[in-house]
Amino acid sequence: MKELNIVVHKFFHMFQNVIIYTVIGIPLAYLVNKYLPESVNSSSMIELLLYTIFQVTIIVFSIYLVRRLVKNLPLFIRYMTDYKIDKGTAPLFAEAAVISLVYLNTQSKLTAGLEKIKTLLNNTFE
Repeated sequence: MKELNIVVHKFFHMFQNVIIYTVIGIPLAYLVNKYLPESVNSSSMIELLLYTIFQVTIIVFSIYLVRRLVKNLPLFIRYMTDYKIDKGTAPLFAEAAVISLVYLNTQSKLTAGLEKIKTLLNNTFE
């Protein structure tokens, strides 16, 4: 019975983190995309790469802030007093999946920059 309680507690922990990542991640990802500069209208690969590296750095920093916030929040649903927060792979997988889905679907400026790089590479090697 105790094993079932631990599994249920792990599920609640993952579910709580997924909700928090989604609630905080979507507005933050939108703001990051909104305030990043427009894509570079250049045919220089160096400029495009520097711009993309800048964007990715800002995105990674915002993800770091969200993860830091979520890790410091206590479990809201705790019915076992001796439950220790799971440091295993399931919560990490759920968190990574949510972050990936949120950021991949909101970063239109980064996507445009990567498309320009892809086009330049295709034209270079044809």
